[in-house]
Amino acid sequence: MFGPNTKKSINEKVETSHRSRNFRILYRDLTNKFKQVFGLEGWSILFLNGSGTLGIESVIRSVKFNVKTIGHEGRFTKRWAQMCQAYKNPNIKREEKISCLLETSLSSFFESDNIIVDGVSGFPFKPVPKKAKIFITSSNKILGSVSGLSIVCIKDASLIKEDLEFSYLNLFLHLRASSKNETLTTASDAVYKDFYESISKLNVKRVIRKIKTNSKLISKAIGEDKIIGESTCPVITVPKKHINPRVSKKYDLYDGEDKWHIFTYSEKDEDYSRLCEDLAK
Repeated sequence: MFGPNTKKSINEKVETSHRSRNFRILYRDLTNKFKQVFGLEGWSILFLNGSGTLGIESVIRSVKFNVKTIGHEGRFTKRWAQMCQAYKNPNIKREEKISCLLETSLSSFFESDNIIVDGVSGFPFKPVPKKAKIFITSSNKILGSVSGLSIVCIKDASLIKEDLEFSYLNLFLHLRASSKNETLTTASDAVYKDFYESISKLNVKRVIRKIKTNSKLISKAIGEDKIIGESTCPVITVPKKHINPRVSKKYDLYDGEDKWHIFTYSEKDEDYSRLCEDLAK
């Protein structure tokens, strides 16, 4: 409980393949809806079959320059740094930066002027940074759909190298497929339908209020001085020593090795009230 994904069930009737006319219509409608809801007109929106991590790696692999990480040195920043090193081309002089808008392992925001931003955990609690030209998020977490789609948003397609070598991570090929409202490889019709329905219903202001309200409840119950990083955040991080093992077991809290992570948007409001009652005891 209180993990990064909202509990939900989907019961979609699968009637199309990813090369059918109906799926192309769904892909087109999802693209347009995503742009409309988040004010991304003029951007290319790519839906990749995978997690946020796949989206990050696809960007690092596909851009015309080398990439390095900046920001808080948490679990995900370190993961991206490993990818940056793996794809580094010593013959390329240009280097750009990637940062985590929210480093969940530390509950810490990092807002900067670099052109590549990991918004997997922080968006849309924090909006797309104005100077970002490539922005990555995912269908689950705050966006409220099921996991399975990484979303890569590209403001300037000239940053992507022309590359015809087949790879799940090749954004040049994904861009070509998306121009026909298709996916590069087999897609889950049910996931696309659920994501379309989720963002069609999404009230960003309401979700932000929920995060702020639940953050305040948790901070008061635990004590703000015991919290790592931000006390108003999509994820509250607390050293394990500050939460009674009985409570962590009862609520099956999200395990971050030596810390517990409590996501502030994924459960019903009454569940947060019950949790905080137990945390305060």
